[in-house]
Amino acid sequence: MKKSNLVTWVLVLAILLIGTSYAYGKAKNNFDADAAAEQKTDAQVKSSEEPIAIPDFALYDYDTNKVNFSDFAGKTVVLNLWASWCPPCKAEMPEFNELDKQFKQSGEAVLLSINSTDGQQETKETALEFLKKNQYTMDVYYDEGLTIAAMFGIRSMPVTLVIDKNGNLFDYAMGQTTKEVVLQMVTKANEVK
Repeated sequence: MKKSNLVTWVLVLAILLIGTSYAYGKAKNNFDADAAAEQKTDAQVKSSEEPIAIPDFALYDYDTNKVNFSDFAGKTVVLNLWASWCPPCKAEMPEFNELDKQFKQSGEAVLLSINSTDGQQETKETALEFLKKNQYTMDVYYDEGLTIAAMFGIRSMPVTLVIDKNGNLFDYAMGQTTKEVVLQMVTKANEVK
C-alpha cells in the first residue's frame, strides 16, 4: 500500500471515530436528559399530596390461575416487575426470594413477583426455566402482553412498587434494589393510617 493511501485511510478512520464519538456523546446527553426528566417526574409522584390509587387488575400464574390485586385489600403489597434476560433483575432476585419467604412468615406485606412476558424476548417458559435453575420458590405471575407494565408506565426493568394498605402507591424503586431498601419502604407504608 502506498504511503499516501495509508495516510488517507488513517484520516478516514480518524474522522469516522470522531464522528462516532460525537454521535455517542450527543445520544448519551439526550439519554441523560431524558433520564433526568423522568426522575423529576418520579420525584413529583413521590412528593404528591394526592394519593395515587391503584386500580384493580388481574394476574395469572404459570397454570393460568387468576388473582386480583383487590384480593390483597388491606395489606401492603410489593410489586416487583422483572425479566430473566435483565441483568439487574437477576442480581436482585435472590433478595426478593428471601423477602417472599419473610413476608409469608411475618404477614407484614405481600410480594407479587411479576414477570414481564412479552412473548418474544421473554416467555413463560424462559422465565420458569430461570426460576427452576436458580431454585427460586416465590409465587410468580406473568404480565403477558405487558399490560401491567403499560398501566404503570414502566419502560425499563426492574421496577419495585410499594402499595399501602389503602391501595395507594406509597413508594417505588426504579432499577435494581435491595431487600433492605424494600423493607424500609414496607415499614413506612405499614405506618399509613
